[in-house]
Amino acid sequence: MLDGVMTIDKECLEETAIKYFCEACGFDTEKEKHNKMFEEALLVRDKIIDKINIRTVVRHFNEKNLSGQTLTLDNVTLHCNVFEQFDNDNVKGIYAYVLTAGDAKIEDDESVLNMYYAYTWGTAYVDAGRDFIEKRIKEACQESNKDSQVFVSDSFGPGYYGMSTDEISKLFELVDAEKIGVKLIDSTMMNPVKSCSGIYIAINNKNQLPKVDCKACISNPNGCRYCRIKKS
Repeated sequence: MLDGVMTIDKECLEETAIKYFCEACGFDTEKEKHNKMFEEALLVRDKIIDKINIRTVVRHFNEKNLSGQTLTLDNVTLHCNVFEQFDNDNVKGIYAYVLTAGDAKIEDDESVLNMYYAYTWGTAYVDAGRDFIEKRIKEACQESNKDSQVFVSDSFGPGYYGMSTDEISKLFELVDAEKIGVKLIDSTMMNPVKSCSGIYIAINNKNQLPKVDCKACISNPNGCRYCRIKKS
């Protein structure tokens, strides 16, 4: 079962990171102008690539303490409206994680555009790393549940699916992020900045997975049961 600290080979993530980077920048590399800009962006990546160090710490829970909009793990209660879409009986595993791409900064005397490229590369590698651990979690769950198909949710994290950014401190209670050099510098911000945290839920009922539109939800006190997206 996936549990503990893992270093992810950034070369394995290169293709995915490039995809995320181009999407963020709006690049269509089939166009000559965009291709030239992308080549300039690759030069910026070359300047920071040695600083990119993708590590994650994952903690697996057998607990299935979902109750309405709350999830309780080790006496720590997380709140998110989307939790009410899950049925405890269908849960096959819950995973809390923190992931970082390291301190992928560029020198302050670089142009604003180059600084933007460096920032976006850092985000792209974080997103690629998150895809990687999501795949590993699915593989681990499927290996443990060979008698049924397992589906893994998107990452439920602070700022997504209506989860408050205040929940970051609770995730740090569950996961020893300092093992990968990540610290909480206030109630809502991590250092290095290019870090993320969240919860994955593995289930055997695909129909309980939230819709894609739910990811950008700003939440509503009434919860998912009254949401027009869920009904559509």
